[in-house]
Amino acid sequence: MPYCLKCGKKLDENYNAEFCSECKPATIQNNAEKQNLTKKNRKPLIVGAVCICLIIAGFGAFFLFKAITQPMLYKVNLGSFIENYSLGDATRIPIKITGKTSNNKAYDETIFITNGDNDDLKLEKGEYKLIFLASPLCKNGDFYSLPESELNFKIDEEYLKNTSTGLITEDKYKLKKMDPALITDEDLDKSYEYAVKDKTYNNSDDAYLKTTKEKRDEALAALQTNQVQNESTSNKTSMPSMSEIVEKYGVPIARGEFWGVWLYASKSQSEAAAYAEKVRADGFPAGTYLTTEWANLNPEPWYCVNACTCKTEDLAKELLELCKSQGYKGGDIQYSGKYLGR
Repeated sequence: MPYCLKCGKKLDENYNAEFCSECKPATIQNNAEKQNLTKKNRKPLIVGAVCICLIIAGFGAFFLFKAITQPMLYKVNLGSFIENYSLGDATRIPIKITGKTSNNKAYDETIFITNGDNDDLKLEKGEYKLIFLASPLCKNGDFYSLPESELNFKIDEEYLKNTSTGLITEDKYKLKKMDPALITDEDLDKSYEYAVKDKTYNNSDDAYLKTTKEKRDEALAALQTNQVQNESTSNKTSMPSMSEIVEKYGVPIARGEFWGVWLYASKSQSEAAAYAEKVRADGFPAGTYLTTEWANLNPEPWYCVNACTCKTEDLAKELLELCKSQGYKGGDIQYSGKYLGR
């Protein structure tokens, strides 16, 4: 005898059903409600899944677009441009690269590099100009003069055919070791200024600056000794020692304004430096100055040799007469104006 599965009521034997007449409608209603609830519960899941798919697709499209539009960078091999240089015993070398990419985008960056191959030096295709900003500071006190010429170069298909050949091959683009006696305080200040800006700088590099100064001072002392020895056999008018000239005439502040006793000018830095060495050998604390670094000097770049940075115009005139007595007949005096920097 069958019974209702819901209320347990005895069913008629001829009643082919699982529920009685009272329970059947309610059960059907409950099933319908359950089906409706199931459908409603599925909708948020479907919407959420669609949103997730859209987000994933959006990120994929973004990174794909970025990969497609990202400019291609090419490693630049400068080659060997400085002798006896070792990164473990020297600061990195500051350079400035300016120019335009093949997409006509301006480029202007200061970069720190080492001699030869540089993994960090990468550029887009384009036309560029490179200048060296300062000498590195070296553990052994070596110091380098900067190239007189700017390097103009292209990163194009022709260059990419043979990247093993360095861009710098001619001597006029290379750094050359300087006579320590020719190193000026301005040169040292500039090198140290850039060294501390480099992310690889550490305090131990300060010892490099100290060593270079000591090497320079020893060279100047040797020149002064030679000058004193030469004075004993020279027919020139006797003159005060270099230290006495500096004490009487010299401006004590580095890069301070001064009256110069100008004895020589050249477009070539190396020629001017060689002439300055000759003047120092004659007992004057001469230095080489780039005119564009001083407000009152020639706006066109010339390397000029000054016998001494004088405090006043009258002292400069007096020193000029002393220079003339030593054979420098073509000198002149000129006020420097403020220091502008390179």
